[in-house]
Amino acid sequence: MKRRMIAALAALALGLTTLFGAAGAAFADTSSGGLRYIALGDSEAAGTGAAGCVHAPGAYPAVLAASYGQSPSFSAACAGATTADVYTQLASLSAHGAIGGGTKLVTLTVGINDLGWQNALRPCSGPNATLACLQSLATALTSGRSLPGKISGLVTAIRALAPEARIRVTDYPLLFGVVSGTCDIGSFGGTPVDVTATQATLVDGALVGVAAFIRHGVAGARDANTRFVDVIGGFAGHGLCTSTPWIFGFGPAVWDALHANALGEAEYAKLIAYTI
Repeated sequence: MKRRMIAALAALALGLTTLFGAAGAAFADTSSGGLRYIALGDSEAAGTGAAGCVHAPGAYPAVLAASYGQSPSFSAACAGATTADVYTQLASLSAHGAIGGGTKLVTLTVGINDLGWQNALRPCSGPNATLACLQSLATALTSGRSLPGKISGLVTAIRALAPEARIRVTDYPLLFGVVSGTCDIGSFGGTPVDVTATQATLVDGALVGVAAFIRHGVAGARDANTRFVDVIGGFAGHGLCTSTPWIFGFGPAVWDALHANALGEAEYAKLIAYTI
């Protein structure tokens, strides 16, 4: 399995180099100040849910950066980050001269923590939990109504610091996809975590709602060099309950649960690269 994963990542890196083509040379210009590529956001961009700002080697920013020789130290993404935290990330980058006129690409994956996503998911497993799951997700989506404005504000803030950058804003993959019966997604604290088909549908539906908020936020920014990158379609057929999941279930590394695995992060990189 590890060999297949490494081979897939290597093939992706080669493919990204081809995708960037002549445009890749543009990312080599740092004469105007700032790193060529800055990654902002939460644990999905960091590649792990481990506490703090730990960055997994296979996180999508690292895969993207490898295609044009940029060190992975550009990433400011941190687990648990909200849209408010991204302003802190930007302030730190600006204070150190890491973002500026020479920055050619900024990626942003953020928003789901603004909805208290982890807490919203807690009632969504086990028998007889469907009503509690529905109510919890509805509350989270209600709190997310302000997300489009927050995303628009972030795009405006990034543009002020990086006037020449392509800005790419992603959503999040659906966790489950098509589920029939009950889906076993591992165990937490020694207790099996099972999700019914109805619960899986509710969770995925909420993620579609989050994607809509983010998409509307990007559109609301009215920035010609900013694009929304929808990863939902790219993950189709690779949810938690499939034979080839691109998302971690619950296991020994609990902090990685419900995050994209290495193949999922590679898909993020590929989908972003297609828009550049």
